[in-house]
Amino acid sequence: MDTQEGTQTIEDRFIGERIYCDKNIVYYFPCNEDTINKQQKMHNLCGSIWRTNFSAPIHERLLEGAKVLDIGCGHGIWIQEMCVSYPLSTFYGVDINSQLFPSHERSPKNSELIKCNVLNGLPFPSESFDFVHIRFAVTSYTQEQWINIVIPEIIRVCKRNGWIEHMEWDAKLINEGPNLKKLTDAIVEFTASKNINAMFADKLEQQLIETQMFNKVYHESKYCPVGPWFGDSGSLAGEIILKSVLTIRDQLSKFMNITIEEFDVFFSDLVKEFEGTPRTYPYTKTHRIYVQKK
Repeated sequence: MDTQEGTQTIEDRFIGERIYCDKNIVYYFPCNEDTINKQQKMHNLCGSIWRTNFSAPIHERLLEGAKVLDIGCGHGIWIQEMCVSYPLSTFYGVDINSQLFPSHERSPKNSELIKCNVLNGLPFPSESFDFVHIRFAVTSYTQEQWINIVIPEIIRVCKRNGWIEHMEWDAKLINEGPNLKKLTDAIVEFTASKNINAMFADKLEQQLIETQMFNKVYHESKYCPVGPWFGDSGSLAGEIILKSVLTIRDQLSKFMNITIEEFDVFFSDLVKEFEGTPRTYPYTKTHRIYVQKK
């Protein structure tokens, strides 16, 4: 790291970035090369929080050789690690943006990544997979799409006695300062205006129960401190949130009825709040919800 980079603040790294997204896709965060870096950081953060890549009791089956699907696989970091840990298992990943996929040469031999829009159906026969994994997808679909298309498709491709696991983190934080509360309130309202429920993770457990396809729903939660007050992992969580905000700056400022310049001032105040002025010690809640199909 050079001296100039080492003295940058969080704000310096984000202000001025221009990122564009496909308006035809419900998912409102952009898909580009920066997305790969963000996904890697989110994966690393999950590792520091959970210490495992999954919570469902599927370890022994994976050791023996299982068929696994990762929905919304992005650049495939979760699959790459799982392929190394479980070389006898076969891993498939699907994502709407194949530009994020690693090259064929860099992909493990026991993996395959496929371009796919889940809303058009998963390109697999029914009861194909021992384990179906999905994470960070709550804002990818409307609540109606989750209930009527995505959840039924996930259930369809999962084998009987197979496992499904969904990981998310809450859009609203705990111990929010005034600027952070203003931000998260705006994000929840902004996504709601697009028929997306940013807090759908809270409803997912009940939605799975209502399918009557599972004997029991398991729900584990872990807290994730946000901001430099909690060291490297807290700084990483704060960086992920702030950079995500900047990728939708134009849309969010318009929704909040403020100019870009006013939004940048607000963002600067938000960064200061994350860095401890005032010190509020915010943290978010992460969820892993997993079920075994009857």
